[in-house]
Amino acid sequence: TAKTLGVTPPCSIQGDFSLIDRKSEENGVAEAASPYNENVGFMSYNALAGGMLTGKYMDKPAALDNNDRAKIMEALENPRGRMDELGWSQTLYRYRTEAAQEAIVEYSKIA
Repeated sequence: TAKTLGVTPPCSIQGDFSLIDRKSEENGVAEAASPYNENVGFMSYNALAGGMLTGKYMDKPAALDNNDRAKIMEALENPRGRMDELGWSQTLYRYRTEAAQEAIVEYSKIA
């Protein structure tokens, strides 16, 4: 740790965190950031889950999730967000699970 090395400790941690991706609470990052431990701020990264929590992919699927070639090309040429970009959308597979999709639908009802 920074204390052991005698160097300035970090002032914040940025982690992947949203309503449907709360691993930072489960894997110890939030606890490590607490005042009891390292006392650093925690900044959410990807808070809107690659745009999934905005609802923009509910009626019109993301490029990777679409079966219509013309619509895939349209989405790739005019991306609405990360889910319409092949590189990013392939890394955001966790938002395509049945549980994530159900959570997104439920969230959209109250948002």
